[in-house]
Amino acid sequence: MSQPNKNTTYHHGNLRQALLEAARALAAENNIDTITLREVARRAGVSHAAPYHHFVDKRALLRALAIDAFIELKNIMHNKQQQDPIATMQGIGIGYIQFALTHATEFRFMFRKTLCEPPGTPDELTDIANETFEILIATIRSMQTTKLVITGQAQALALVVWSTIHGLANLLIEAPIAQQPITDTYLEEITWVVQTTLLQGLLVRSPS
Repeated sequence: MSQPNKNTTYHHGNLRQALLEAARALAAENNIDTITLREVARRAGVSHAAPYHHFVDKRALLRALAIDAFIELKNIMHNKQQQDPIATMQGIGIGYIQFALTHATEFRFMFRKTLCEPPGTPDELTDIANETFEILIATIRSMQTTKLVITGQAQALALVVWSTIHGLANLLIEAPIAQQPITDTYLEEITWVVQTTLLQGLLVRSPS
């Protein structure tokens, strides 16, 4: 099979983006752990040495993909902010799962701790992941301030919410139990049921 013309694949500095797109496409077709920088270069239509201009190894390439994915997820969650914190929570849940379904490739590896730098080392991936998590923590704090949600460590309660929605997203992506195809209506209904059930355990109840 002939390779794409190297001069038509990228130009003037978009090599990095071409490599990221090639890696994303290969990962969607194969197991991310089996692809190599050489394969990525071939898919991007560049020399096998070209990736090293931007990424010292495959881990660096995956880190870049993970960082980009977290930036997009953070923006999605941020844009779900509303005056009603419960509506915000519901919106975050739906937005999170929609992101997972449309970015299934990145979703499968963007949470890997092995992509992070060692503790105490400046790490853009850790920073953006924490900033994303902080949006959920802030929502919990807002609900506690208005006495909608039980008292306690907002970070711990936010982790309960995140793990529940993250687990649902994984099931919808990987498990054979999900309705296929996953329509917007089905997604909204199943997310609403899961989040409502979860919130029933978090909301403050009036004394009986």
